[in-house]
Amino acid sequence: MSVNWTQQLRQVEPRGTIPISTAILAASLLAVPLAATGQEFRFSSDDTVDLGGTVLADEALAADGGSGAVSVLDLGAVPAEADVTAYYANDNGDALFALSVAVELGGQRFRAGELIHYDGNAYVSEFDPLAKGVPRGVEIDAVSVLGGDLLLSFDTAVDLGGTFVADEDLVRFDDPGFSNQFDLSDFGAASSLDVDAAHYEASETTLYVSFEGSGEIDGVTFRDQDVLKLDATTAAWNMDFDASAADPGWSAVGLDAYSLAPTAKPGKLFADRFEG
Repeated sequence: MSVNWTQQLRQVEPRGTIPISTAILAASLLAVPLAATGQEFRFSSDDTVDLGGTVLADEALAADGGSGAVSVLDLGAVPAEADVTAYYANDNGDALFALSVAVELGGQRFRAGELIHYDGNAYVSEFDPLAKGVPRGVEIDAVSVLGGDLLLSFDTAVDLGGTFVADEDLVRFDDPGFSNQFDLSDFGAASSLDVDAAHYEASETTLYVSFEGSGEIDGVTFRDQDVLKLDATTAAWNMDFDASAADPGWSAVGLDAYSLAPTAKPGKLFADRFEG
């Protein structure tokens, strides 16, 4: 029997630590590509791209180790017709991701937009949108974790059982209910924007966000391959990863999925499952 992803990700952060409707969001003062900081991040592009000689298709997952060098990561036998549309890296190395089309992986069938948990050997369904009340045709385009709950963004505005969220918002799923955790329009994001990649970093109380398309928030201009950072200490938006400055190959493609790499050793936080 599979172990539920959100149960294994329960951490010390108590529920309600960051009531986003009242908290002040901001960004650390950082205006250089993230690779320059030495922090590894993982990503997928929305089309084939050549980054420093490494060619990545849109179904590929890759890592930038912090120096600008890009390497391909293993998601198993993802078919070429699929596009990775959301991704989160667990501390133990497992992947949580969604694809743009229905696929069969490891003998199991998954819907387009369904969250798939991959441990390097087997694929299991972590979150089936239809089964959880998400209307047909609405797909997940960003995923992270907050306090052990899934943090999701959808590709269109949607009513989730009385909780209305726009496509620039991130909703918290605390089974069986949804709540609008990050209403980004309250912090200057235009209603025309759509979050298409996000990562919540509990240790910094910050949110990394990439939008589909170009725009400006709080004087910061960005394109769809860039990553912005909000930090609860400075009450401002800033550029965190200027993708085209990091590699000119980014200028022709967008960012579809983004996650900071795990920093904890496998099994350290979740000894009940991951100790060998």
